[in-house]
Amino acid sequence: MFYYLGIEEIEPNHWVAHTFELPGCFSRGATQEEAIKNAPGQVAARLEWLARHGRPFSSDDGEIKIKVGEVFESWESTNDYRVNAFFEHDKGPLAADDVDLAGWLLGQSRQELLRICGPIPVEKLNQPDEKAASGSIAKTLAHIATAEWWYFDSLDLAFKRRTEDIPLDPFENLKTVRGHVMEQLPKLVGDTQVVDRSGELWSARKILRRTLWHEGDHITQIKSLIQAQ
Repeated sequence: MFYYLGIEEIEPNHWVAHTFELPGCFSRGATQEEAIKNAPGQVAARLEWLARHGRPFSSDDGEIKIKVGEVFESWESTNDYRVNAFFEHDKGPLAADDVDLAGWLLGQSRQELLRICGPIPVEKLNQPDEKAASGSIAKTLAHIATAEWWYFDSLDLAFKRRTEDIPLDPFENLKTVRGHVMEQLPKLVGDTQVVDRSGELWSARKILRRTLWHEGDHITQIKSLIQAQ
């Protein structure tokens, strides 16, 4: 079957190809062409992973055909804010089954994140590492939680919090934000609103796409850091 890609330049020299039919499935590359080239392998791996975890993709016919659906190049709006993709696909309202799958996928990715990072000693979590996305693994975990909170805030679905209220323990921070996110998921079913924040458009489908991609992307990065130690 055909798998359609939404390709975006997240930041300069960092392209991501999202597979619309498989939430949470994406490929990366320094160029648009590289991200597209890497897509079939990621689709195959995702299909195998779904089947192995008891959630096989029902439309899979055993053939992977890649087609570019949409391309978006990021740009800077006010205050150096980089506007990322809002695809036509993001406009589509979510069905209950879509949200149910997203909730399950979020649970699976969080289990993997905790499995990887949970055993790491505190001193190593906080150890500065220039290759870490936010300067250390602990700060990367905090970044994951903050971004997740921010995505849902774009649709006014985040809880109110002050900087001093944010748990210092990165795992507690992740737990607090994710717990709230899971409570909000049912509200996304059938939501058709499109909201403009600093020039960037947001919808229910987009915040799930971004949340799944963001945690998955950082899981891959953290794995690389651990392997390099």
